[in-house]
Amino acid sequence: MNLRSVGLGFRVMGRWEEPQIHQMPEIRLWIHLMDLTSDDRHKMQLDPKYVPTPTVNNRLSSWFSFPLGAELV
Repeated sequence: MNLRSVGLGFRVMGRWEEPQIHQMPEIRLWIHLMDLTSDDRHKMQLDPKYVPTPTVNNRLSSWFSFPLGAELV
C-alpha cells in the first residue's frame, strides 16, 4: 500500500556519523536530577517519619563520556 495514496505522509530526519576507527573506547555516564512533588514536601513537613518518593526529572538530565581506563578523582 502506498501511504501517499491514502493521504498519509511522513518525514524521517537524522544524521549518519561514520564510525571513527581511531576513536578510543569510552564510557558514557548519565546524571539524572531527582525531584520531590509538592505533596511529598508537604507530608515531610507534617510527619518527620514520612518517606518521600523522588522522581527523575528527564528535562534536567545530562551525560558525559570519558575514555576507558581514565580515573575520576
